[in-house]
Amino acid sequence: MRTWILVPVLALALPLAACGDDTGGSGGAGGDASSTSTEATATSSASGTPTSSSSGGTGGAVEVLAACPATVDAEVTNTGSTAFSPAAISVPAGGVVRFTPEGPHNMTSEPVGTFATATSAVACLQFNTAGSYDFICSVHPNMTGTVTVN
Repeated sequence: MRTWILVPVLALALPLAACGDDTGGSGGAGGDASSTSTEATATSSASGTPTSSSSGGTGGAVEVLAACPATVDAEVTNTGSTAFSPAAISVPAGGVVRFTPEGPHNMTSEPVGTFATATSAVACLQFNTAGSYDFICSVHPNMTGTVTVN
């Protein structure tokens, strides 16, 4: 009798399991490992208006890469749980920033919605459109920084 109860539960659980996070964050099979976008909508911090958007593929204003390239234009980490290091960086258009957290930190655009990295995970972001991009650690919102793209 218990088998018949389990079947409807499994039938409901399987479709929900397919609703996973499709951010291209770590590993996974298939796809181009160098430029997978994660719902990147760049917002100019000066005006607060979108400057470009991407719903997948390449060419968005900011892209979270599926894998970090061998060389990057800038590195950001954190000093303990209090600050990003460095807090302000400049990169050329198309430049890649590698974020290497020390502890439970991430890089999340401010305002939220432009880009976000997974907490405690190394991530690379490619900044394709000139402008100023403010970011915070969503775990520690007092941690702030800015990427300026020339």
